[in-house]
Amino acid sequence: MRVVMAPGSFPPHLTAPEAARELTAGWLSVRPRDVVVPRPLPDGGEGTPAAVAAAAPDARVRRVPGCTGPDHRTAVGAYLAFPDGTVLIELGRLGAAAGQLHGAALTATSRGAGELLAHALDHGARRLMLAPGERAALDGGAGLLSALGMRLLDTAGCVLPDGGGALARVARIDRSRLLPPPDGGVVVLLDTDRPLLGPAGAAAFDAPRQGGGPAEAADLDRGLARLAALLGGDAERPGAGAAGGAAHALASAWGAVSVRAARGLCELLGLGKELAAADLVLTGSGQEDPEAGYGPLTAEVARLAVTAGTAVTALPGAARQLRRIASGLAARPLP
Repeated sequence: MRVVMAPGSFPPHLTAPEAARELTAGWLSVRPRDVVVPRPLPDGGEGTPAAVAAAAPDARVRRVPGCTGPDHRTAVGAYLAFPDGTVLIELGRLGAAAGQLHGAALTATSRGAGELLAHALDHGARRLMLAPGERAALDGGAGLLSALGMRLLDTAGCVLPDGGGALARVARIDRSRLLPPPDGGVVVLLDTDRPLLGPAGAAAFDAPRQGGGPAEAADLDRGLARLAALLGGDAERPGAGAAGGAAHALASAWGAVSVRAARGLCELLGLGKELAAADLVLTGSGQEDPEAGYGPLTAEVARLAVTAGTAVTALPGAARQLRRIASGLAARPLP
C-alpha cells in the first residue's frame, strides 16, 4: 500500500515537516511494509520555503548575503530554486532581521525582498512564486519595487526614503528602469483576503502588530492609498493587502497573478501526480476546526484526492499525538 502524508503545521507544537515525520513513524510502526511518502504542506505563511524544501529534494536553497533587512540593517536572504527555473521566495522574512519590526511600522522596508527577486532574475529564474509570510514591511511594496529599479519621487523630484511613513509624499513614479518580470510570470500565493486599504486593510491589521498606534495606522493607510493611486490596479481586490501591500504592488507593476496558497503550493510540489499513484492520503492542519469546516489546505488536498480517485482521511484540527493517531488508523481494516 502506498500512503501519502500531506499535513500542514500544528502550531505551536509541530511544523508541517515535523507533522509528516510523526505521521510516517506512526503508520510504519503498524504497517512497516507499506510505502509512505511524506509531503508536508505549508500554508503560504511564515516558513513556507523551508517546508517546501522538506518536500522537494530537487530544490536548492540559495543564500544571498548583503541584503537589506526590514530594519535597514544588513541581513542574509535566501530563496528556493527548482531545476525548471521556478523560484520560491517568502516576501515577509529576511534573515535574522525578520523579528525586528516592532516599533518600526513607519520605517520598515521591503527592499530586501526586491533584492532577492533581482538576484533570482540574475541567476536565471523563469517563474517566481511569492509567499507573503508573516512579517512584512508596511510600505506597500515600495522598497521591493525600488530594488527592482522603480523610483518614487517627491514634488521636487527627489527619491523618497524607504518606509511606509514616506509614501504620503510620493508625487510621481519613474518606471523607466524597472526590471521586467520573468517570461514564466509571477504568482503571489495568497494566505489572506485582506484588501490594501481601509479598516480591514494592511495598515489597520499589521500596524498594531508592529507597535504602531491608531495614528501610525492612519498615516500608513493614507500613504498606501497615495501609492496605489499612482501604481494603478485594484486596491480593493481580496488579497491586495498581503505582505504589507506588496501583493498589490507586484500585480500593478509586474502583472503578478494571485492564487490561493494551498492550490499553488500543491501544484508546485506535484501533489496531484503523487496522489494518482497512492492508495491513501492523510492530511489536516492544527489551524482548522472540523466542526466549522476544513480549511483551504485540507480542502485542496481532498479535491486533488477525489480527482485522482484516492482515499483521503482528514486529521482532527486539535491533534497533538499525530504518531498515535496514524498508528491507530493503520491498525484499522483498510479498503
